[in-house]
Amino acid sequence: MKYKEIDNMKKLIVILFLITSCASNKPSWEYKKAPDTLFEAVNIKDNPKVTKNDKTILGILFSGMVLFVLHTFVTKQ
Repeated sequence: MKYKEIDNMKKLIVILFLITSCASNKPSWEYKKAPDTLFEAVNIKDNPKVTKNDKTILGILFSGMVLFVLHTFVTKQ
């Protein structure tokens, strides 16, 4: 290849790179408003379907975890 052809190919590659790298950026006016609370940031909503059984299961799991932690602290290795 000649020097001019290589130079033209380099220019074309640089132009294509610039077009593809800048094309995906959104304009600044399309950004969403920052959330006011942590619940909005994490997208947590109150779930009315939490039942008494769910709370009982969570209580059993939590007490099991506490007992396990106490057991590991008390026993020697």
